[in-house]
Amino acid sequence: MIKAGAFAIDITPQQSVQLAGYPFVERKSSGVHDQLLASALYIETGGTALLFISCDLIYIGKETAARIRNILQEQYGIPQSHIMLTATHTHSGPATVTFIAGSHDALLEPVDREYLAFLEKQLPVAAGQAIRTAEAAVVGFGIADVTGIGTNRHHPKAAADLNAPVLLVRRKTDDFVTACMVVCSMHPTVLHEDSTLISGDFPGLTRMLLQQQYFSPETVFLFQLGTAGNQSPRHVTSSNSFDEAARLAGILAAAISRSARTARYEEAIGLKLLQDKVTLIRKRFPSQEDAALYVTVCRKVLDTAIAEGRPVQEVRSAEVNWFGAKEMAHLSLLAAGGKLESSYQKNEVAEILIFKIGPLLLIGWPGEIFVEYGLEIKEDFPNAAVITLVNGELQGYIVTADAAAAGVYEASNAIFDASSGALLVTRTKELIKTLE
Repeated sequence: MIKAGAFAIDITPQQSVQLAGYPFVERKSSGVHDQLLASALYIETGGTALLFISCDLIYIGKETAARIRNILQEQYGIPQSHIMLTATHTHSGPATVTFIAGSHDALLEPVDREYLAFLEKQLPVAAGQAIRTAEAAVVGFGIADVTGIGTNRHHPKAAADLNAPVLLVRRKTDDFVTACMVVCSMHPTVLHEDSTLISGDFPGLTRMLLQQQYFSPETVFLFQLGTAGNQSPRHVTSSNSFDEAARLAGILAAAISRSARTARYEEAIGLKLLQDKVTLIRKRFPSQEDAALYVTVCRKVLDTAIAEGRPVQEVRSAEVNWFGAKEMAHLSLLAAGGKLESSYQKNEVAEILIFKIGPLLLIGWPGEIFVEYGLEIKEDFPNAAVITLVNGELQGYIVTADAAAAGVYEASNAIFDASSGALLVTRTKELIKTLE
């Protein structure tokens, strides 16, 4: 028999906070557009239990995640390897991690430690409620076609993954939809630095639509970020407004609803779980002189795009490449002085989690990962989906070799070499094969 429970708890900051996600700009919250929630889903069968907690935040830091997982293990007896603690990656929520690449940004304030302490109190409460309310359930599986919510950030026809796995939990007694979880490979970045209202961006608005129009106000919705490192709404939006965020939320909610209508439900499923770790490859930074030259090159590209009246998407791409170049120049300085060592020691060992829930393989990786790596997993294992930002961040992106050669934003401010992606893929595939 399957038992499942779900619960969502408010994690909205109670005072003005620095909003995270956009460098070199002063951005304090001026109010709340929509609540930020931590949404927990607990599933147990055959004596094995697993727990998901998805938070409407840009990141959950590795140290914060480790403390919360330890609390959950101590309080509820759930092994830490059975817990996926994630962030939706909204860029309109509080800063939760200090990034070494932006440590020279004078406009960034220190992370609010009181808010992190608040998270460490709230998340175990949500988990406890999900566990205590667990009851007989059936689990459904589907795929949502989310075409229209975004594309590859660098070129709209480049690699993307618009097939979003959906997991549904229905109460066995009355078919009430207790929880809905989607793995979506798209950055929640409709809202930009000019928006100062706290918001979950389009994932948060999707939850509201699902609860109001498709399921129930009591249905718990978990948005899981897939391999979205180079995926963005940039090429499908006409403005960085709440209207556009709501429009994309409508596309996602409708796609999930269509998937739910055709989902295949099972009364008995097997749960299998695996955990492993890999050591990522440190990036070799350019000399300080070469890094400074690249900043100049990127600035000229941006100035030219502005002067020629290039499309807003092209200007934005040039702007963020310039941001990345400035961050790389700072990282090059730190690397030369041996000041990246502590960041590497905290982040270079990456955890891999694999949860097999019936036919669905959910793979947990830390950090922001380019979509090509998720697609590579799916090519061999079509029922698999990679969830990123699991149990912590990696102080940057895992990019492809092509992106590194092109010198794009994500590659510039990464601290790990592009070959790290292949390590994650190879070891993950080896682990999956042991489950067959």
